[in-house]
Amino acid sequence: MPFKYNPLTKKLDLTNFTAAEVRLLRTASFTSTGPITKHVATTGSDTTGDGTVALPYATPLRAYADIPHRVAHACNIQIAAGTYPAGSFPRAIDPVLVGDGSLSIFGVGAPTRKTLRGGPHTVTAISSTDITQKVTVAGASGWVADEFKGSWVRVITGGHVKRAWQVQANTTAAIYIPLDGTGDAVHSGDTVEIIAPSTKIEIEDLDIFYDARTIYGDVGWPCSRLVLANLWLDASASASVDGQLRIHSSASPAAGPADGPVLEFVRVDVQTLGVIVSDVMPNYAYPFNDTYVTGCAADILNMGESNEGPGMCITSAGGSADTLIKQSGLGGLNNVAITGQVRLERFSNTWFDGSAAAIVDLGAASGEIYATLTGVDSSTPAINISGGSWQCVLIDALGACNYAIDIDTGAIVRVHGQCTCSATLCAKSALRIGAMCKVTSDHSLAGFLGATALQNAYICAMAAGVKAATWPAAGTYVTDAKGGEFLRVT
Repeated sequence: MPFKYNPLTKKLDLTNFTAAEVRLLRTASFTSTGPITKHVATTGSDTTGDGTVALPYATPLRAYADIPHRVAHACNIQIAAGTYPAGSFPRAIDPVLVGDGSLSIFGVGAPTRKTLRGGPHTVTAISSTDITQKVTVAGASGWVADEFKGSWVRVITGGHVKRAWQVQANTTAAIYIPLDGTGDAVHSGDTVEIIAPSTKIEIEDLDIFYDARTIYGDVGWPCSRLVLANLWLDASASASVDGQLRIHSSASPAAGPADGPVLEFVRVDVQTLGVIVSDVMPNYAYPFNDTYVTGCAADILNMGESNEGPGMCITSAGGSADTLIKQSGLGGLNNVAITGQVRLERFSNTWFDGSAAAIVDLGAASGEIYATLTGVDSSTPAINISGGSWQCVLIDALGACNYAIDIDTGAIVRVHGQCTCSATLCAKSALRIGAMCKVTSDHSLAGFLGATALQNAYICAMAAGVKAATWPAAGTYVTDAKGGEFLRVT
């Protein structure tokens, strides 16, 4: 009986089928019967190719059409280095993953070193907080602030050869990268380079729907069966105005979030509000099938290490003032470096682990924040919380802001772990407490300073009209055990 199959949507025209025939098609004909590997190259053909190494397809879209909707085995799409035009990548990746099924879509080829000022560079000095490492190199003359965002630092020679970390920010003389679980990252005396994926694909939009029924594998810990790796997805010219990249899951918020896909050594170029993440946790779990680590030939030693891996960069030509991420529901975003701001939607229970310019909560959201904030400008808070119950853990504010943490009406906030503010343009305070807020801290805030001493710095500011009777009189200070100014009532 004739029928139509659309490889873009992966849907059948089933109008001429009985219910029994539909069930048979979905459970048999469209379930993988063995491992599948399809190859794509810019020199391939979607007409005469068959997806083999000898006869690759020309587009990932055509290769994806050969992957059954129900994936019960290890399926891979390997995309050779090069640039692929818009329309060549699927607009929806939504496999039903059953049994030991997994899907990995990855570029194949060594990363590209940044042409201008990409190195190699010799590291002359390092300094670290609990989450961020500042790397100073020799010969940084001519560097432009934040020109390396959207790239990675990889060690060529030294202590952790071939490990790579996202660039969270760079000044005219230094680079900031995340500090990983090794307890350090780059060492003084190392030689490093600035790299990006060499497989670049122009996309209009991409919807990644993660099948939450398979978040746990037989290995005994959370694992992801969907991986995108060693790719540069460029939606900067997309006509889609809201969400060029959407990552969500089939999980019910009542049942808890799905672990979500792994996006590893993946750069995504988007526009304002270009990424929407809901009810899912990208880059939280280990990959169930990690054969892409060697298969992609990126030669990055920490690929496949979940939160310790090279992770994802999300960037925009608009810079730090753009709000690039809209995060909602029950879930979180992990191991990501974002050039712009993150927006946490109302009534969410979410967390963020990575770096961004700033984080703003639209109200009554709750969760945890582990973040390096690089700043937007001296009039914008690095973190703005309005209502909800929050854990702020390991906060490092690096760039210009007026408050490192601005806590508005009715929020309950616990600041703990290491929280530092090295933003010399914090002209007001590192922490502001609004009306009807409760703020507690389980560590000294002596290092959590706002402006410099010449700018009359103080750690915590509270309006005199909202202070409790137990707080000091206006214009006075309370000092902590180390002598740092803890509170100034204004």
